[in-house]
Amino acid sequence: MQLPSIRFLTNAVVKAATRFPESLISATFSVVALWILMEKEGNDTMARLSLTGIIGISLTISLKVLTESHSLSKNTGWMLRITGIIALAALWYWFPDLHAPDIEYRGMPQYAAALIMTHLLCSVVPFIGRGSVRDFWVYNRTLLTNIVLGAIYSAVLFVSLFLALVSLNELFDLHLNPRIYARLFVFIVGIFNTVFFLFNFPENHSSSDSDTGYHTVLVNLCKYVLVPVVGLYFLILYAYSVKILVNQELPRGWVSSLILGFSVAGIFTYLLNFYIRDDSRTALTNLFHKWFWPVLLPMTLLLFAAISRRISDYGVTEARFLVAHLGVWLFISSLYFIISGKDDIRFIPGSLLVFGLLWIPGSGILSDYHQKTRLLDALQSSGRIKDGIVRPDSTAIDSTTLGQIRSAIGYFDDRGNLGIMNPVLPIPADSITRGAGAGRFLEWLGAREPEPFLSDYINVYIGDGSPSLDLSGYNRLSIVSIEEPGTMCTDTANQHKCFSISADRNYFIWHQLEDGEHVTIDSFEIAPLLVHWKNLSSRSDETDFRIGNSRVELTGTRNRIAVITGNAALFRSDSLSLDNGQFYILYNDR
Repeated sequence: MQLPSIRFLTNAVVKAATRFPESLISATFSVVALWILMEKEGNDTMARLSLTGIIGISLTISLKVLTESHSLSKNTGWMLRITGIIALAALWYWFPDLHAPDIEYRGMPQYAAALIMTHLLCSVVPFIGRGSVRDFWVYNRTLLTNIVLGAIYSAVLFVSLFLALVSLNELFDLHLNPRIYARLFVFIVGIFNTVFFLFNFPENHSSSDSDTGYHTVLVNLCKYVLVPVVGLYFLILYAYSVKILVNQELPRGWVSSLILGFSVAGIFTYLLNFYIRDDSRTALTNLFHKWFWPVLLPMTLLLFAAISRRISDYGVTEARFLVAHLGVWLFISSLYFIISGKDDIRFIPGSLLVFGLLWIPGSGILSDYHQKTRLLDALQSSGRIKDGIVRPDSTAIDSTTLGQIRSAIGYFDDRGNLGIMNPVLPIPADSITRGAGAGRFLEWLGAREPEPFLSDYINVYIGDGSPSLDLSGYNRLSIVSIEEPGTMCTDTANQHKCFSISADRNYFIWHQLEDGEHVTIDSFEIAPLLVHWKNLSSRSDETDFRIGNSRVELTGTRNRIAVITGNAALFRSDSLSLDNGQFYILYNDR
């Protein structure tokens, strides 16, 4: 590779502009649009133009390479180029409003997926119906090498010019606009780096049989860093799988993210390692190449279990659909490499490209459908739907159903899409919310938890000072203050675990806070405590009782806790019910 001298830059620009004119124009549009955005923030037109230009670089490269690699006629090549330009114009015109509520959940993730897909298209398009696996590997190795070298050259050039500008500004008091440094960065990344990549883009898409050489750095990176790290992931995930089986518990939701991260690292290592077994044979790299897919397959099943738990608790969202979608792709890919006996690595980007085409339109449609179905079912079970129309009602709703209603309403409100409920509402959603969103909708719906039965208050308390706690049989202590029903995990001292009271005030609920959402670990009926308090309160008509340092055992479905009452406020009628209080809860955390 040549150093970025003036002569090199001139030759590179001429060659890139001659071979990939549309790609260079796309890069230029993107850079200019970003420059304008630096002066006029919030310019939606320029923001969309910049994003369109970025995706246009890889799309137009793909179309040009398709023409060259398949020796298409000049007229067919022009038709492809025109089609690409029309597609980019349509993308710019129909690009989602960057200020729309759902841009975070749909617009930008779908754009990112489209950008990844155009890059995947660059990697496979010369080998559609032709070429060998060796040709494909060498071609993509060259692209990766050019990307890395381009990034290094761009970084060195930016730092050099940045320091030069800073020096001139300080020594000669030029008072340069601080934005000039940001413009310089955008220019080097958008123009210089693009020109460098296009200038070095391979013209020959076939390789000699011996063209599988590795640089020593790459060999060592695979053998001593990537393969051992991926192996460590294997051990962690399989150890966690054993823990799940032993404890007979469902996997935690975030493990799906860990599996996806492991899979990305593992597949990248698998591709880099593909010909090392020929070039620099070692037992470790051979073992990795042979067993990667068989070991990955059970992990996809763990991923399905984890994401199924999240979907069951909170419904389908775009992100959860993506995790499940990628899980299906990993499962199919693992089966392909295990059963087919082929090492055709073109299957990886090719199949991922197809799955991306399915995810982009499907994520929003499926998520909306599932959340709406879940919401309608909850409204039906709570008596809020009559003759097919949602009607407000003052009847209390149990905590589980209420949680489903709040979750689904919040989902649509976050995306500015409460109007999806209009066909089953007596009046439009906008008329109900009046701009106040989900809270106003829930208020109109009458979505509330059951009120406790009001009667005479009595109070029980431990006495003066702190309790003398007997921890025998337990290894954790949680001090719980309960004011009203609901999950309020704010204490993260005990590994994000906490206790609350159920809506009917008959159970202590043991929660774990995962990714901002509450997952129920177990529940414990309060009845033994009520019996204990009733025995005390039935002895007199007084309203305050000192109960001392008494410890009551409660048993859940899978666990056991001990409760020492610091103080509690109770309602007394025919029976006792708990209103609020402070408790010392002993439990075992494995």
